[in-house]
Amino acid sequence: MLRTLRYAAVPVLPAWRGAVGKSGGHPVCKAATVIRHVVLCHRRSGASEQEMTEIFKALEGLQAVIPGIISVSAGRDCSPEGLQSGMTHGFTVDFMDAAARDRYLEHPDHVAIGARLVRATEGGIDGLIVLDLAM
Repeated sequence: MLRTLRYAAVPVLPAWRGAVGKSGGHPVCKAATVIRHVVLCHRRSGASEQEMTEIFKALEGLQAVIPGIISVSAGRDCSPEGLQSGMTHGFTVDFMDAAARDRYLEHPDHVAIGARLVRATEGGIDGLIVLDLAM
C-alpha cells in the first residue's frame, strides 16, 4: 500500500510505504532506533534564496513543537562533484523513532511548511526527493 500525504492546494505527495500511526509501517523503520528523514530540493528559479532560508528556519522550529525530533539540519548544496541532478538545497530531520517521524508527517505545522516548500521547488512535488533512512 502506498501512503500519501496531502498538502493544502498541492497535488498528492507519495511519501512512504506503510500507514502513519502504525509504528513506522515498513519493517525496516519499525526496527530502527533513529529515523533520518532526508529531503533534497530543486529550488524554483522564481523562489529566492531568502524564501528557502525562511522555510528551513520554520522546519528547525518544529523541533520545539513536535516531540521526538532530535535535530534538524538544512542548507544549500556546495558539492564540487556535479552529481546533484538539479538539486540545490536539502535538509535532514532526525527522529527518535518511527512513531516520532509519523507524528511529524501528520502535524499541521509540517503540512503547512511542506506546502510552502513544494511551491518553492521546480515542478512542485517533482522538485523533491525524500528518503527515510533507518539508522
